[in-house]
Amino acid sequence: MMRPSWSRERSHHRLRNARVSADLPSLARACPSKGPLSVPQALLPSGFDKLAVPPDVQVMGAAATDDDFVGGADQISYRVSGLAQGPHRVSAELVYQPLAYGSALDLFSDDSMEVSWNPGTPTELHRIDGYKIYWDTETGGGANGYDNSVTQPAGSGTTVMIEELDRDTEYFVTVTSLSDYTDPASGVQTQYESLLYPMTVGAGSGPLPVEASATTTCTIPLDEIASLHVDKVGHDGTIQMCWSESSDPCTSGYQIIGADTPESDTNYSPLVEDTGLVICNTLNPSESYFLVLSKGSRGTGEWGHYER
Repeated sequence: MMRPSWSRERSHHRLRNARVSADLPSLARACPSKGPLSVPQALLPSGFDKLAVPPDVQVMGAAATDDDFVGGADQISYRVSGLAQGPHRVSAELVYQPLAYGSALDLFSDDSMEVSWNPGTPTELHRIDGYKIYWDTETGGGANGYDNSVTQPAGSGTTVMIEELDRDTEYFVTVTSLSDYTDPASGVQTQYESLLYPMTVGAGSGPLPVEASATTTCTIPLDEIASLHVDKVGHDGTIQMCWSESSDPCTSGYQIIGADTPESDTNYSPLVEDTGLVICNTLNPSESYFLVLSKGSRGTGEWGHYER
């Protein structure tokens, strides 16, 4: 008897050959401050050539023309004004995240599933040459049968990982056994397959084969909100923001954030924590720059320029 069962696979990431370099030369960039300075910065992987990469991973903004922003290193300079007569002690702390933003988001979603099954009774095993695993978003594969399948030789075990599934989607799976028979007279080999669900045959513990189901998970949307536009709707500074609907199944709402200046992501703060699934919102903010983020159960989605 083959009994499919499901388990989820977690993403694991290992940081290898990482190198961090920072220079602190004097008086290069105006940045008056009387307290700690903090500037979010993404270091490129060692060996990364920002001039020879495809558009989906290219460096954006001023960093693209920053000559010292190179693979594995960056040079950051500060000018601090209004200091009393020295000497002064300067210290710098580098706090970094070894995972790329997209990889970190992937930790909170699961688009793969593992299916395993009972290989059969000892009296059947010598006749089984392999297994065929079927899956679909409809039970029994719907009117046209299962859209997806993969074959596994008997010697490769009774577990297979199904990957690149749609997130937040229920899948149905069943497993059949395969047997090869060679006609001794003609030498022609024919492959036979056991019944494919929903065709079943009675058995001691119930009909065979069985069909199992499970739902992939997602907690953080992976898409970037597009087509944001702002219109004035009142003389008092009231505006209406509208944007394109997210196609990510993990999206449960939207967050509007704003800033007085757009140079750093740390300038932004929430203006509307959650709009729900509506794609327009009216507000009267004091800020001048805005972003809309898709929201999931455990965080917000892509920031666009700030996450590239």
